[in-house]
Amino acid sequence: MDKQSQESKVAAKRVKTQKMDALMSNAKLLGAGIAIGVVATLIIGFSTDSLVTPSNAERMARDAANEAEVAALVPYCVANFRASPDLEKNLAVLKTTSSWMRDQFIGEGGWANTPDGEGVSSSARTACAEKLVVDDKAAKAAAEAKEASAKGS
Repeated sequence: MDKQSQESKVAAKRVKTQKMDALMSNAKLLGAGIAIGVVATLIIGFSTDSLVTPSNAERMARDAANEAEVAALVPYCVANFRASPDLEKNLAVLKTTSSWMRDQFIGEGGWANTPDGEGVSSSARTACAEKLVVDDKAAKAAAEAKEASAKGS
């Protein structure tokens, strides 16, 4: 083997080593990019509720069911309350009852019970009480406005 062929082999090994180093460097960059992409996807997905764990899905379903119950039963409860014979007395008692005890007052009065006699959740009773109080305030404000406009005419 002459010197020139030996240098040629060394140069070929050097080129081959450089190619392998470049390939390994690119593989490391690709791996790092994939890892960063996965982590970014998880962070963004969970922070925006785009990705949901089974426990979160269960909680979300339970919350949706509670909201549906409230939406369905509040009008029923309000109608029962307004149909009671002592409406004015009950409304006065409801307004004087502390806000955190109003659901109990509604429950004890039975206005929130379903037709089969079942009681409803505390959140539905609370929403019913809030609706009754807000509606009463709105009715009083409307009556005062009507009275004021009648006096001004």
